[in-house]
Amino acid sequence: MNSMTVYALGAELDRMLSGASITAVRRFPEGITLFLKNAPFPFAHILYYRREPELVPSDRELAPRNRGIEEMAAVDGRRVERVHSIGFERVLVVELAPGSEWGREESLLLRIDLTPAAKALALYGGSTEKPLASAGAKKARKTAGPNETLPPRRLSILELPPDPPPGLLEEGPLEALSSSAPDHTRRWKHAKASADALARSIGGIDPVLAGALSKITEADPARLWPLLVEIGARLRAGAWDWRLYEFPEEGEAGAAALYPVELPVDSPVRRMQTVLEALDARAAEVVMPSYVAHLRRKAAVQTGKAVKRLEKLGRNLEQDLVEAERSEEYRHYGNLLVTHRHLLKAGLQEIVLRDFSGDRDVTVPLDPARSVERNIRLYFTKAKKGEKGNLIIRNRKREVEREIARTRKALDRIAALGTSAELIALIPPEKPSRAAERDAGAAKRFRRFPLDATHTVFVGRSDAENDILTHEFASASDLWFHAQGTPGSHVVLKGAHRSTPHSVIEAAASIAAYFSKARSSSTVPVIYAEKRHVRRPRKSKAGTALCSRGKTIFVKPALPEKE
Repeated sequence: MNSMTVYALGAELDRMLSGASITAVRRFPEGITLFLKNAPFPFAHILYYRREPELVPSDRELAPRNRGIEEMAAVDGRRVERVHSIGFERVLVVELAPGSEWGREESLLLRIDLTPAAKALALYGGSTEKPLASAGAKKARKTAGPNETLPPRRLSILELPPDPPPGLLEEGPLEALSSSAPDHTRRWKHAKASADALARSIGGIDPVLAGALSKITEADPARLWPLLVEIGARLRAGAWDWRLYEFPEEGEAGAAALYPVELPVDSPVRRMQTVLEALDARAAEVVMPSYVAHLRRKAAVQTGKAVKRLEKLGRNLEQDLVEAERSEEYRHYGNLLVTHRHLLKAGLQEIVLRDFSGDRDVTVPLDPARSVERNIRLYFTKAKKGEKGNLIIRNRKREVEREIARTRKALDRIAALGTSAELIALIPPEKPSRAAERDAGAAKRFRRFPLDATHTVFVGRSDAENDILTHEFASASDLWFHAQGTPGSHVVLKGAHRSTPHSVIEAAASIAAYFSKARSSSTVPVIYAEKRHVRRPRKSKAGTALCSRGKTIFVKPALPEKE
C-alpha cells in the first residue's frame, strides 16, 4: 500500500470509524485482526506476510476462532475517537477513548505501521513513549513512539514549488553511461535514475508511480514537473477520487495499484465509487490471492517434508531388500569358505574357489581386516539376517508406499483449498518460547488462584519461593502485591493489563492480605505495583523486595470462592 493511499486513508477511516469501538485484537499466522463494533466493516485485517504489510477492511474473518491468539486486551471495548495518518509515512494512528487504567483514566494509541521495518501493530499509553504491547513479524523492530517518523524527504508532493529545484531530477546523470551504449539503453537508464530520484526525494511519490511518470515523460523535467504539481494540487483539495491503476511492467506491485486521486498517466484504470469498494477490489485481485498462496506454501511445508522423509525411507528399504534377497548367495559363500577353510589366510581381499557342482569357479570377497573365522561368520550372519528380514522389509516397504500415497494426496488437498481459514487450520501452532515453557513449569510450585479466564494469582509458600516468584517468574508488566508493614507472602497477578478491572485488583490484594501475619485483621493495607518497579537489594536474604511507585489499597483478607 503506497504512501499516498495511506495518507488519504487516514482521513477516510477517521470519518468511518469515529464512534466505533474495538472489541478484540486477535493474532494469527502473519496477520492481525481488529474486531470492530458500530463500524462500516466488522473486521480490519493487517497482513504482514510480505515485506510491506497490507490493511484489509473486510466483512469476514480470515482465521478460525480457535486458532487466533488474543492480543492487547487493554483495548477491548475502547471507543475510537480519531484516526489520522502521519504525513506520507504509511502509518495510521488510532486514538482510543480514555478507560480505567489500574484505578486512573488513560487514553491509548494504536499505531498501524505499514512500512517494512517496524512491527505492524503497537499499543501505546497516552503518556508513554515505550509500547505497552506490539505484534508483527518476529524480526521487525519496535518503534520508539507512536508518532516516530523516518528522516523527512527533501520535498513533499503537497508543497512543490512551481519549478524543480536545481539538481533534483538530474541525479544519476547520463554522463555515467558509456557513449557507445545504444540509445534505448541510455533512455531506459535515464528514466530509471529519474524515477529513483523522485521516489527518494519527494514524499508521497512511491517507486511504482515514479517509474510510470518518468516513462511517459521520458524523464524530461519540463514535462515531468507540471504533472507532479498537478498531483499535489489534487491531494491538497482532499476530494478523494479512488482509482485502481494497472502497471504491468511493475509486476505484483503495479497490479491494481490504488491511488486516491486521478493520475496523469497512460495506464489502464478503473474508477471506484468509495474507498471500501476500491480496497475490496484490490484485496480480491492482489492481496488475498497472494496471502492464500503464502498460507498454502506454509501449510504444505510439513507435509512436503514428510513426503521427502518417506521417499528416503523407501529408497533405504529398497537397498535393504536387495541385500536381504542375497541371503541364499551369502549362505553359499559361507559353506564354500567352511569347506575350503584350509586355503584361507588372514589378509586376503578375495579367494577363488571351485563350486560344489564342479563346473565353475566362485570368487568370494573377503575383509582383509578380519580373521578367517570372522569372515566365515560374517557370511552366515548376513544370510540369517536376510532370511529373517526379507518378509519384514517387504511388508514395511508396502506400508511406506501406502503412506507416501496418502501424504501426496494430502498435498493435493492442500493445493485445492482456497480459503485462508481452511489453510490456517492446517498450519502448526507456534511453539511457545523458552521463557513461556519455563514459566509453565515454574508455576506448578506456587499456590494458584484463577480469578477469571484472563487473570491468575500466584502466591509464594516460603522465602525461597517468594524470591523465585518475584524475581524470576513474574514478568515486568505483572502486578506484584504484598501486605504493607507486616510479614507475608509475595503475590503476583498474571494477566494484568492497564484496563484490568478494579475488582480483580481488590481480589488479588485480599489474597495477599490473607497470606500475611495480618490475616486476622478486619482491614489490611496492601501495596501493589508493576513488577518492573520491584527489585531485590544487593546482599539481602531470599524473599526480600523493595517496591517503588507502589500504590496502597485497603482490603479485607479473604480467598476467592474456588482455589
